[in-house]
Amino acid sequence: MDVITPDLAKAGGIADLADAHYVPMALHNVSSPLGMMAACHLLAAIPNFLVLEFHGWEIPWWEEMRTGDKPFVRDGWMEVSESLGVGWSSMMRRLRGRCGKGMSISIED
Repeated sequence: MDVITPDLAKAGGIADLADAHYVPMALHNVSSPLGMMAACHLLAAIPNFLVLEFHGWEIPWWEEMRTGDKPFVRDGWMEVSESLGVGWSSMMRRLRGRCGKGMSISIED
């Protein structure tokens, strides 16, 4: 086996086993931009991580949701913030204006 491609949201405990056998991981990831940020933080700690699939590239408001250093994607690489959290701030407030017709987001302070 040259590379394994587990689904990040559905498979756990595979990284250590793959690393013990020197098998890199190219993870399947169909998630929101927030899920992508969380995935990047997780994968930064996996030594045999190779590449992560990402389907949210075309989301036009991606960068405006990001806090900290921008752009998040630079020269084809995603940068993981060393700050606390996953790099998004006031997400619910910013998403409120992005709801489709007839949809709403409830925010509790």
